Amino acid sequence: MAEILQFIFTLLPVGAVIALIFWAGFYFYKVRNLPCTAHSEGIDKIKPLEVKIDSLPCGNHHSKIDNLIALTNRIDGNLSALTAFIKPERSVFETKSPITVSDYGNRISTELGLNSYIDKNWDFIIHYVDEQAESKNPYDIQQICFNLAMSEPVKVLSDEGFDALKRKAYNEGVLLHSFQQLVGILVRERYFKERGIDVWEIDNHDPSKQTDSPQ
Repeated sequence: MAEILQFIFTLLPVGAVIALIFWAGFYFYKVRNLPCTAHSEGIDKIKPLEVKIDSLPCGNHHSKIDNLIALTNRIDGNLSALTAFIKPERSVFETKSPITVSDYGNRISTELGLNSYIDKNWDFIIHYVDEQAESKNPYDIQQICFNLAMSEPVKVLSDEGFDALKRKAYNEGVLLHSFQQLVGILVRERYFKERGIDVWEIDNHDPSKQTDSPQ
């Protein structure tokens, strides 16, 4: 019995080597025959797609992409320049009624010395408003002051003052029209003060605040 067992144990390494050789030969055969017919057909379908991908973008599309990039860069540059030139609009007056100068408007008025220019031309201004304001209510007188600043800015501020106003509007990125409105409010404030007119009376004569009388 011992001899039989010894014989079997002797054959085991030989059998293992034979099995290993068989397994290696089987997989070598499979690898050597890759790809199979089914895989070859799939690879053939993929190859044209690879060629198309490798060729992207084509000359025509590449040119269009370059043009689009150049256009985008120009737009970005123009927007940057425009943003630097035109600052966000700031109001020189408060929207509450009656209209008054805002903190920003007071700063502009102080920096330019607008009241000094108005003071130098006050004789003309008060004479002009007096003539136009005869038999007029506070709301109408306010409009006369505003219209004077808009239509005759040089007579209100002088050439020097109006030039300073224009330069300031340009540098601030604010419409000149807005700064002329500021001048109109300053003229109204001084005229009302000298003529003893209550600014709060304006709303009592404002057509937009009037209601129809009951029938």
